[in-house]
Amino acid sequence: MSGTQTRTMSSGEENSTKSASGQDSTKLEPSIIESSELDSNIVEQEARSPSDIQLTPDLVRSAYMLFLDRNAESDVVVTRALSHGSVRELRAAMISSSEFRRKNPLKLNNLPLELPRLSIESDPETSAQITLFEHIQSKWTKLGAERPYWSVLSSPVFEREVTPDLAERFYASGLGEMREVQSLVHRAGRSISEFSDVVEYGCGLGRMTLQLAKSFARVIGIDISPAHLDLARTAAASANVANIDFRTSSLPNLGMTSDFDFWYSRIVLQHNPPPLIKYILHQALTMLRPGGMAVFQVPTHSVGYTFELKRYMQSRKGAGDIEMHCLPQRDVLNVVAEAGCVVCEVREDRSVNIPEYWISNTFVVEKR
Repeated sequence: MSGTQTRTMSSGEENSTKSASGQDSTKLEPSIIESSELDSNIVEQEARSPSDIQLTPDLVRSAYMLFLDRNAESDVVVTRALSHGSVRELRAAMISSSEFRRKNPLKLNNLPLELPRLSIESDPETSAQITLFEHIQSKWTKLGAERPYWSVLSSPVFEREVTPDLAERFYASGLGEMREVQSLVHRAGRSISEFSDVVEYGCGLGRMTLQLAKSFARVIGIDISPAHLDLARTAAASANVANIDFRTSSLPNLGMTSDFDFWYSRIVLQHNPPPLIKYILHQALTMLRPGGMAVFQVPTHSVGYTFELKRYMQSRKGAGDIEMHCLPQRDVLNVVAEAGCVVCEVREDRSVNIPEYWISNTFVVEKR
């Protein structure tokens, strides 16, 4: 299970490093938007929006001027941009590009300090935890089978058949994310070289897992979706990467059967209801070895968000969309403390790029 959307990148800048993947700099950056950047309502609304407006060279040239305040570099660039297929896809590519974000900086948090306390039921009985897990498992098994790439990076470009070129762009997006992790660890006074094994929870198709495998001797990639894991194994084999152990998440240990010294999760926890977020964090941080570190992202506030188990199960039964959830920062910090960890850094990030309604945090913690 992944996450994005989206998927998603200095610790304060979401997905702004796609061009660092080695792509031709004259080509418009790929249309990649993390699923975490869109809540389910917006995803559904976008899916219903007209998308049959075909691109023309004149429309592409106009888009460059409108979104990037400049002309396209050449007719070759215009021709390449036509591959996005529709106006909607080109617009998504423009807005998600690092150039657009540099020229149109967004405030990370537009929410005031006087926010109300959220009403969240986060400590249900064990039987309820099992029910929640089975619900999320069913949802992501279906998404993995039907729309594996889109469920990780929810751009319209991944709703159709994924070509080898698109797949290459998809996996290249993990490069910038890996640099972020290295920077976060360095600011905490540590180095990636100090750690031997890492667990990535919610590894999806292995987009980030393959990058982690370059820096860690042993990588365990865990996901709740068998279809995602099948594609991740194929990607690892194609890249001749042999130090990854892909596992299916299952209760009670969520695939974490032995201790480890680094844990990573991004654009994943947010797709789980609050009780599951707490459970996943508790399991992970408990299994973390002394001296180990964890880097993870989770939304900590959403305007108007509530969670009541009974009502949730009634309303979500049969729903197939990507869910978005949050866990208040106080609850996250309590789990961290209970597991014997200390916080090295907390940063607001753009993993949920809707600053008018959401606050998302990246946590860096160390086990004592």
